[in-house]
Amino acid sequence: MRPLRVLLLVITLLSVACGRAAEPGGTEATVAPGSESAVSSPVAPTTEAGPAEDYPLPGAEASAEAIYPGPEESPAGSGSEPSVAYPGAAEDDPGLPVWSADGVIGAGEYRHRLEIGQVVLHWSNDSEYLYLAAEAETSGWLGIGIDPEDRMQGADYVIAAAPGGTLQLFDAYGQAPVGATHPEDTALGGSTDLMETAVAEQDGWVRLEVQRPLASGDAYDRPLSPGTTYTVIVGIGANMEYDARHTYRGQGEITLD
Repeated sequence: MRPLRVLLLVITLLSVACGRAAEPGGTEATVAPGSESAVSSPVAPTTEAGPAEDYPLPGAEASAEAIYPGPEESPAGSGSEPSVAYPGAAEDDPGLPVWSADGVIGAGEYRHRLEIGQVVLHWSNDSEYLYLAAEAETSGWLGIGIDPEDRMQGADYVIAAAPGGTLQLFDAYGQAPVGATHPEDTALGGSTDLMETAVAEQDGWVRLEVQRPLASGDAYDRPLSPGTTYTVIVGIGANMEYDARHTYRGQGEITLD
């Protein structure tokens, strides 16, 4: 009986030992996802895309060149020349003569020139004054009448004459259509409004230059306006006496700037 018990005990011990040896070859244990015992994957985890970010713009103080830079400047000698500003209206040429009452009519001294038969007129004006010159080959008086009403009547005269032998200029006014009816303004109660003046007789020519206001306010001076065209009459006398009869007369037009 006793040997039987020993045998059963041995069998039992062997059975227990065989059960423990079989465990390593059994099914692997699984771990629920998300558990602390999860095994890390050998592949790097994918990061979920976040919200898109705006592309950074330049600050408000950035210049246009910083935002849209232009091409680099051409190196010297590349044939590229710097741009030159388009020239505007030219300044007055300092080489041109400045108007002066000296009895000499210089090239470029007047803007306009007009030949009326034997008399040559030159003139310029600004917003206040008329600069007038006349020349003629004569040994007699030389006269210009501006804006007459009826032939000689109403004309505003400048006359170069030498009564008594002294060559001088007279501010006069036409009182009638014909005849020696052009007394000085002062004789009619007006004023002499010729400003800078010059008169010369040289080599058989008489030349006069005068500056007069466009609007003197004198009743015996014709008011003039820039941009307007006026009739002018000219005459040459038989001699230098103020009342001598003319040997030539003519008519033309001048336009003020």
